[in-house]
Amino acid sequence: MNETQFLQTMSQTLKWDGDEYSDKDKMLSILRYSEIDFERTTSFTRKTYQCHEDIAIRVKIPLLKEAKETLNSFAKLVNYIYRETDEYDLRNVLIRPRPVENQELDIVSHTAEFDQIKEEIIQGIRIAKYSIWVCVAWFTDRDIYNELVQKKKEGVQVRVITTNDKNNMRLKEELIREFNAFFVDGFGAYGNNLVHNKFCIVDFEFVMHGSYNWSYAASYNDETWVTSLDKEFVFKFAEEFKKLYLKYDIEK
Repeated sequence: MNETQFLQTMSQTLKWDGDEYSDKDKMLSILRYSEIDFERTTSFTRKTYQCHEDIAIRVKIPLLKEAKETLNSFAKLVNYIYRETDEYDLRNVLIRPRPVENQELDIVSHTAEFDQIKEEIIQGIRIAKYSIWVCVAWFTDRDIYNELVQKKKEGVQVRVITTNDKNNMRLKEELIREFNAFFVDGFGAYGNNLVHNKFCIVDFEFVMHGSYNWSYAASYNDETWVTSLDKEFVFKFAEEFKKLYLKYDIEK
């Protein structure tokens, strides 16, 4: 497999088979912003015509310290995934800085999830260090709610906008108490128009968006969920959230 496939395999393995890694969440957070290099050598192994190669995890510079602290876990994961070939066998797993290009302004990444969307949302929330802005039509999933409460305890700013509808009563009091959430009434000529958005902005670094509502029912549907690491794209979502937040703050 090539470098991109190897990185994706690492991430997917952690998601679906990573319970034995106590630092799984930290590893996933680091890999989201990393690259893989196969550093091939001319040093022979004990097999004829086979050489050693190192695998370097190229990490975003602010995450280097955390990555080095989890090197043993990364080495275990790499060894689990690695495929020896006739030409090369694994020697070392290394942590190295990822080159900075254009001050990170041109980095764009969009990944789509169609199955384990709830897990993708929870992972995105766990990465947050500063802020989480949520605008979803339905919010009844207590597991996701509990993740937001935990981030609030860590000092992360959490803002929530959702629909004031009978289907959203399950967590209404708790969402208002914990996050001063806005529950928006139906509007328009007959009051049937809704806040029907489904997006979440994390640290102004990436936005998660798609058809998936934060409800238990959504996990049984055919849904889509996209995570976009794209500064311009995130800016547009943040501006829309601010517009909605200010509008409903005035009306509240």
